[in-house]
Amino acid sequence: MWRSLFTIGIILQFAFLILYFSAILSEMTNVVGAILCLFLSITSLIVGVLILKYHTNKLLSLPIILTAFFMLMFTLAIYFLGEAGYPPLILMNLLYV
Repeated sequence: MWRSLFTIGIILQFAFLILYFSAILSEMTNVVGAILCLFLSITSLIVGVLILKYHTNKLLSLPIILTAFFMLMFTLAIYFLGEAGYPPLILMNLLYV
């Protein structure tokens, strides 16, 4: 069962990368894109922690956890931090309607 958790973690991270490197994310609104990316990265982080907690091979979970952590930090930096006096990207649709 824990082998399938590893596969689920890889699939979640692959879906996150597909969103960023394709035109799918640019077609969405900023709020939907932020929520979807947060969901994928937090779920992947939870799966990595579950692998760490219950699997006998602890080294298997480290790439999943590290990648999920960097995905989460990247999403927070892109969507929730303002830059050079501009509001955060998640607020752009709300402020400039």
